[in-house]
Amino acid sequence: EVGGEIIAHGMKPNQIPWRVAIEAPNDEGRSVQIIVPLTQLGIATSGDYRNFFEFDGQRFSHTIDGRTGYPVKHNLASVSVLHEFVALADAWATALSVLGAEEGLKLAEEYNLAAYFIVRTDTGFKQFSSGQFEKLRLD
Repeated sequence: EVGGEIIAHGMKPNQIPWRVAIEAPNDEGRSVQIIVPLTQLGIATSGDYRNFFEFDGQRFSHTIDGRTGYPVKHNLASVSVLHEFVALADAWATALSVLGAEEGLKLAEEYNLAAYFIVRTDTGFKQFSSGQFEKLRLD
């Protein structure tokens, strides 16, 4: 663990991959959204469900969109990226978070990234992932 990112090398002693939970973006407390196997991979998550502030009933993310200079403004609660280099997982998670769900998924597919998105809806949360994430998840 390197300040929010995790990297796993090898297998557990029983030859089963390490398993890591992606946190559900709940305001009430910590809970598991999904568990993924990690073997020779790092994972990083970027989101606005922990670091934000509210002003006049509006929620503002701590992530700044470099294109506008303002906090990101979309319904993406979090994105997790799996990559062999944990620093790149972190960079990609932040970049995809800035782009938002639709543009982020498009870029993840273009660069063959393993990415898992959690989006806020009027009724809760919706999850979707890139094809590469699904491949790693099923291996």
